[in-house]
Amino acid sequence: MASLELRQVAVEYTMKRTRQPLLALRNISLSVAHGQFVALVGPSGCGKSTLLNVVAGLQPASHGEVWLDGTPVVKPGRNRALVFQSPSLLPWRTVLRNVTYGLELQGAPPREAAQRARRYIDLVALNGFEESYPHELSGGMQQRANLARALATDPELLLLDEPLAALDPQMREVMQAELQHIWLQTAKTALFVTHLISEAVFLGDTVVVLSARPGTVRAVVPIDLPRPRTGQLRRSPRFRQLEDTIADLLQTELPTRLSSI
Repeated sequence: MASLELRQVAVEYTMKRTRQPLLALRNISLSVAHGQFVALVGPSGCGKSTLLNVVAGLQPASHGEVWLDGTPVVKPGRNRALVFQSPSLLPWRTVLRNVTYGLELQGAPPREAAQRARRYIDLVALNGFEESYPHELSGGMQQRANLARALATDPELLLLDEPLAALDPQMREVMQAELQHIWLQTAKTALFVTHLISEAVFLGDTVVVLSARPGTVRAVVPIDLPRPRTGQLRRSPRFRQLEDTIADLLQTELPTRLSSI
């Protein structure tokens, strides 16, 4: 049974200066099963982040429908949590109080909020840093705190908009493994946007390839790799074959003058 259903979703903007219409997404139809990790890749400007915003309820679709657990998505809700590229932690709050923030907004009693927050702080391996402030943490630690804050509200769907893009390559691979561990522990349904093909293959159960703007589903590539996935798996022939398949699909979406370079 699908957790998330997108049915012929389209998004059209009116450009501010020219007042001309711009079609960002076109006829997006997609099913995501309960507990599935789906990675979205596509050319820059194809509407990946726009799609996440529609699913989050932050932006209405111009056409089509989004359903989550049998209920139409028309506005933001507690059953979804959106994690951005920047951790966006509140600098005047400690790690603990950043993680409790969403729970406080939901009206959770302070003691209950702190207990739940500590559970997720432990899950993301930040125990011992509960009273630290964001500026005292590394970039990877800040992003782990950001994930803990999102998970503490117990969403049905986790939306991740390039959450590892700001990290250096070595830390990014560490955080990919960490994110996989967190997802395996929580069994959340996840929709993950990335520009990095290897990241999509490492994390995804399925990789959805979007076309150039207006973005539409170009292909859905199942990732038949065992879990938990390790660094060694990245060097396997099957991993590289999946990378090549997705790279070839993306290559066809580049302008002719770029695809020949």
